[in-house]
Amino acid sequence: ASTTPVHNRGTHELDDEINPIIVHRNEIAETVMKKAGVAVNDLYGLMSDKLELVRGDKWHWKTEAYTIMARQIVAMICRQLNSTANTQ
Repeated sequence: ASTTPVHNRGTHELDDEINPIIVHRNEIAETVMKKAGVAVNDLYGLMSDKLELVRGDKWHWKTEAYTIMARQIVAMICRQLNSTANTQ
């Protein structure tokens, strides 16, 4: 999974210093994973327009955000398991 956005402490805005590093590392990881044939769960993309759900400490999210992420994680795992089961 990609790393989620980093926000400024006490705001709902992206951290201008750290967030570009996160984006760059996510891009590198996605390239490596695609070469290895590993599916990537884009949690960054999922949460980038949901900054109203940040907890306000730079790194963490409110419960509702974790629920959104969990639903996507479970859905992707199920898709991957079904895909693997159908190819065997």
